[in-house]
Amino acid sequence: LREWRALLELPVAQLPEPLWPVPDPMGGLAALVLSRAAGVPLSQALRGADAALVAGALAEALRALAAVHAAGWVHGDLHGGNVLLDLDAADGPAVALLDLGLADRAGALPAGPGLVQFAAPDRLRGAPADPRDDLFALAGSVWLAWCAVPAWPGYPARMPLSGEMPQMPPGLDGHPDIVA
Repeated sequence: LREWRALLELPVAQLPEPLWPVPDPMGGLAALVLSRAAGVPLSQALRGADAALVAGALAEALRALAAVHAAGWVHGDLHGGNVLLDLDAADGPAVALLDLGLADRAGALPAGPGLVQFAAPDRLRGAPADPRDDLFALAGSVWLAWCAVPAWPGYPARMPLSGEMPQMPPGLDGHPDIVA
């Protein structure tokens, strides 16, 4: 239901168009039928790519996120499997954002952190959804896809326990303006 609502409210070209919901017998939503999105997962498309392609893909992903954020939403589960890159698009690399199952309005308490290794420290702490969460996740996803190693090895090794504070990734310590 969360993803259906987000897709209906977000007039963003880089999101698949919601076609119809598939109800479950208990009155909920079993699945969504969406328009087909062209491309391959970012996690595959950037492996070993040249810097110009990586920069172009990153710029397109940032444009897509800017539209989502401008509408007051946070994707909440951004990673290389949820970003498709279409290298055959007429105007250069095109991006499609997938899986808005954890999307929230900015400022809302998130339903979950998404993939832990890409979740911003504040998202792991349960802080309200913030567009910077998506930027943190995109940076880590692009780095992993391009270089085949995590941006911050060992971050986080696991979901923090209740009341436990996740550590900032190495290199970001002392930079509170980078991650909320």
